[in-house]
Amino acid sequence: MKMTKIFAVVTAMVLAVSMLAGCNGRTSNGGTVPKPVLPEGTNGKITKDPLELTIFLHMGGLGAFNDDMAYFKEAFDKTNIKLHGTASASNVDRTQEFNVMLTSDPLPDIVHGTNGELNNAGIDGAMFPLDDLIEKYAPNIKKLLADDPTIKASCAAWDGNLYFIPNMFTGLPSEGFYIRQDWLDKLGLEVPKTVQEYHDVLKAFLDRDPNGNGRKDEVPYFCRFTGIDALLQLFDAYYGFQVTPDGKVYHARTQPQYKNGMQNLAQWYKDGLIDKEIFSRGQKAREQLLGDNVGGATHDWFSSCGSFNKLSSQIPGFKWVAIPPPADVNGVVKESATRKRLSGYGWGISRDNKYPVETIKYLDFWMSDAGKRLFSYGVEGVDYTWGADGNPVVADVVKNAPESPTKYLRARGQHEFGTIMQIDAELAIMNNYAREGYKMYLDNGYCEVLPKMPVLSFTEEEGRVLKETASGCETYMNEQHQKWFMGTEPLNDDTWNAYLAQLQTLGIDRYVATYQSAYDRYAAFVKEQGKK
Repeated sequence: MKMTKIFAVVTAMVLAVSMLAGCNGRTSNGGTVPKPVLPEGTNGKITKDPLELTIFLHMGGLGAFNDDMAYFKEAFDKTNIKLHGTASASNVDRTQEFNVMLTSDPLPDIVHGTNGELNNAGIDGAMFPLDDLIEKYAPNIKKLLADDPTIKASCAAWDGNLYFIPNMFTGLPSEGFYIRQDWLDKLGLEVPKTVQEYHDVLKAFLDRDPNGNGRKDEVPYFCRFTGIDALLQLFDAYYGFQVTPDGKVYHARTQPQYKNGMQNLAQWYKDGLIDKEIFSRGQKAREQLLGDNVGGATHDWFSSCGSFNKLSSQIPGFKWVAIPPPADVNGVVKESATRKRLSGYGWGISRDNKYPVETIKYLDFWMSDAGKRLFSYGVEGVDYTWGADGNPVVADVVKNAPESPTKYLRARGQHEFGTIMQIDAELAIMNNYAREGYKMYLDNGYCEVLPKMPVLSFTEEEGRVLKETASGCETYMNEQHQKWFMGTEPLNDDTWNAYLAQLQTLGIDRYVATYQSAYDRYAAFVKEQGKK
């Protein structure tokens, strides 16, 4: 699954913590600001003569950097800096590749990774602290950090230094509720607006043969993400760490709302309203169930879900639309699966880089208007042209890409490195069905209702506590979650109390307290920056 649900913070945290002992032990080379090594270029170029830098960038199954990526060739034309990739594309294990990279000598000039990975490498001495370089040589990054203190609060390491320039988004919506509108119309049903109405629609899909084949083969609700996280929010329940408006951090799977949500959804599953294979069907669930005309509803990404209306050429009347989130049990209409402003990935400069000034200027290019446009739209004249209104117009080669516009642009270099994805570019590559759903959630503020848990940085001691508690707690919670949902173990007061007791034994209080400590530090940093 992708990276950006608000309640799915634990995986990224565990990856970050795993890096605490993984670096080479390099030490600081002094506190002075480096000077340019090479003569400065002209016409916007960074250097007079071409400069080649090495880069580690690996996105697991989504691919690794290769020297022929069109984005970076275009950036070379604009900056005179060329990148040469060091990550192995044949290995899809990104974490393993990162760990191997950290043992190399010298390190690549530019290192791409998660916030936690680069910060921990920086504290260990493997990454260059960027604050002074940014102050003197990177006006675009400097302005970004000055305009929004929460960015540095999320990106800086616990030692106060910035080793990491983040990848960012400008729009919160990512996923939403989708339903077969043609099935609603056939059964004379309205779009469900409450939890009970949503339940009743799924029951009607199960019992009233909306696909008209005379068989009870409909799968009312399915999800390719092997879980029911989207449905839990209907009961004001969630998966991971949450924060209250007054700054209290808690783990959602220890709350009474989670117990209630699981009890209800276990009954939905037992009654056949939820796909019996939801934990095993996998990423092809939409293709399989919608293509077979048996899938009724899901919760998924707007950008890809909207494309399934092409099935109308095979299934007469097929209409697959986004709907507003049904109001939860408290009457609140909101969407919990939002994309964080910071994706969690970014890049920085290794201590072995001999050209840190030229490199920070290169990273700053990607935060300029030209760099953000290149990242968001692609190469001018190929991936987009300029419209009469002065705005970019996405080319047909992107919109009609056989594998999808997103995969087409990713192959050309649109990975999550230190720049900003512009919302207009995302909307431009969506078809009308996807765009309407995205804008519905954006314009109505569904994604802004819940307080957001920010990206946090952990001290070495906090990292040690997380290594001792996170895996055990999360593994146990996942096991119980599946047992309760599938009915292999009842969820009642006795089993719930035993569950909480076992979490105490596994260190849930220390686990939560560590997040609280990191959040308090983040909040204090934001407050202090706001006074400047």
